[in-house]
Amino acid sequence: MTIKKVIEDEVEEVFRRLPLLPEEDRFLEPVIKQDIKRKLEEGWSKQDILSCLRCVENFDPDLDEDIALRRMAKISAKYKRS
Repeated sequence: MTIKKVIEDEVEEVFRRLPLLPEEDRFLEPVIKQDIKRKLEEGWSKQDILSCLRCVENFDPDLDEDIALRRMAKISAKYKRS
């Protein structure tokens, strides 16, 4: 199995674990998958990717924006390059 195939499989695995996108947001699927791929390549854990993406309004429209931004910043801070 090639590295490209392994990454593609991991992207699909993470994407399948996310809540379903509303029908009107399905056009975002390629963008979200590209974001997952980038994060995997940067060394993010699958759980942190899921936790971060679950804060996005498209997946949790009821989550207060300030709370979502704080959560995402806390997660992404673990992967900031110096």
